[in-house]
Amino acid sequence: MTDDALIPQITEVCSCTYDNIIKDYGMTEFIRVDMEMRKDGSKSLPKEWNIDKIVEQCISTITK
Repeated sequence: MTDDALIPQITEVCSCTYDNIIKDYGMTEFIRVDMEMRKDGSKSLPKEWNIDKIVEQCISTITK
């Protein structure tokens, strides 16, 4: 599957936050981090993923 085919499916399930992570960091990085988190049992996001900024973008998009 291509990124273009996967993004709408992920967006539907995960909504705006994951959509913005994918936009900012790309599908490959999203999948890599997801696989690492599943393997290591870690629930923390990488420091370079500024989750506060991403959530803020989502809130401002939704409330427009």
